[in-house]
Amino acid sequence: MPGARLTVEQRRTIEQGYRIGLSQGQIASIIGKHPSTVSRELARSFSAPGSRSPRRRS
Repeated sequence: MPGARLTVEQRRTIEQGYRIGLSQGQIASIIGKHPSTVSRELARSFSAPGSRSPRRRS
């Protein structure tokens, strides 16, 4: 269904995939969404003030 929101599980999969270095295309294939959806989710998730890139080490 076009415009359907991501589930919590899909959001977790995006984060986990990004953390282990999968490409946005690979993550999109896993969750069955377009790569632009993954790109928007990553931008949304990690653009909040005080948030850090999931690849950044402490």
